[in-house]
Amino acid sequence: ESVPVSKIPANNESLRLLDLGSSPIHPEAAKNFLFCGTKIIRARRPQDGTDEEAVALAIVARTGFSTTKGALVRSMLFPKPSGFKFYKDAFRYITVMAAVAGIVPPALPATLTIGTNFALSRLKIKKIFCISPQRVNVGGKIDVVCFDKTGTLTEDGLDVLGVRIVQRPTMRYYCGRLVAGKAEQNVRFSELLSTSSALLPGAAYERDPTVDYGAHKAALYAMASCHSLRNVDGDLVGDPLDLKMFEFTNWTFTEGSLDSLSQQYDEFKFQGYSYAKPPTGSEFEPNDFGESDIINLVQLNIIKSFEFVSQLRRASVVVSQAGNEYASIYVKGAPECMRDICRPNSFPADYEELLGFYTHRGFRVIACATKKISYDRTSLQRMERKTAECDLEVIGFIVFENKLKVATTETIETLEQAGIRQIMCTGDNILTAISVARECSLIDRTAHCFVPHAVEGVVDHGHIGSDADRFQPLSETLMLV
Repeated sequence: ESVPVSKIPANNESLRLLDLGSSPIHPEAAKNFLFCGTKIIRARRPQDGTDEEAVALAIVARTGFSTTKGALVRSMLFPKPSGFKFYKDAFRYITVMAAVAGIVPPALPATLTIGTNFALSRLKIKKIFCISPQRVNVGGKIDVVCFDKTGTLTEDGLDVLGVRIVQRPTMRYYCGRLVAGKAEQNVRFSELLSTSSALLPGAAYERDPTVDYGAHKAALYAMASCHSLRNVDGDLVGDPLDLKMFEFTNWTFTEGSLDSLSQQYDEFKFQGYSYAKPPTGSEFEPNDFGESDIINLVQLNIIKSFEFVSQLRRASVVVSQAGNEYASIYVKGAPECMRDICRPNSFPADYEELLGFYTHRGFRVIACATKKISYDRTSLQRMERKTAECDLEVIGFIVFENKLKVATTETIETLEQAGIRQIMCTGDNILTAISVARECSLIDRTAHCFVPHAVEGVVDHGHIGSDADRFQPLSETLMLV
């Protein structure tokens, strides 16, 4: 695994996705598989027990060269014949010489390997080793190199630049008085909030009475709970992006039962669930109606989580707080996928404009959304992903700063001088990819880039006939960036 991930027991659904005859593992079933060479850093039993270490029963599905790692080793030890045209022509030449002259110069076959040996010695000086000399000639014919972006061209770590919150006009109470927002005010984004204290001030007197902090609170709660982090020996491990995002909140994350601070709510039994808590001094949330005698305990209990899926480009989590009669769902993912799962009226008018502003400058942008549902432990445990990730409300953008590696530009320029084409492969926003490509000289800074956008619609060709003849799907449009 490239990053620490959690594995869970297999079920009937994952077993149905298992195909022993296929080399790749289905993405949904990968979370139930331990791959050869993976280091297990922790094992936990689902039930309490201190008499012995946690034990998991595993069934071996593949061994030896049938495993993913074994197939890689086999391809290195026994490379497939390259079929390099140079060697074929050379042996044809030797055969013709032997047939015509009846003799082959003894030094001729040796001369065919002199260049390869010199190349191997020069590569060895550069700490590059090759177990198949024929591959050296293949390497000399390479004309395209493909790079991943995150972690290859750019640094592994991401720093949170700040959060932009979707602000809506509202009617709210402050210190017992009704404060009215401007009715003509449109839904818009807030300024960039670069710290967690700026995102959600801890004390009531620090909060702007004209601002509804409901979206601010939802954004902070999403960053604190919607992640795949695990606590191993007191350290958080997991996806680097999730780790940076959680560190921004200054919260703490615990896997296990609740502490004694929440035992006053006996009707809610959250033992066994992971939970996130704010830093010391912010354990209690001021009441939104300004009633100083009513305070809410802040502790996010993670009831159910849906891991990040590359096809969906998002992850989600179901969260509940002790004392609340409702549960909250928080979703984070690519801004483009939010159009499919969020209510259209929750998007600010400048959603695409602000997204383009940051992606054009090479920042990575993650969108957040939320909704509230009635609390029912049984139904929440059985909730399907498509039910959780629908009819949501956009709450804002999380902006990450990803810097280029020091050697990236120099490497790209070296490949360019060698006449080798460079390609960047990434799942990030296309405008972010273009910005990074320009920064590392992958493309010219002044070059025009055309981004295709598929548009749903029909085109009338202006002739009489059936509807099937007259109307055809509109193909693509181009946007200049």
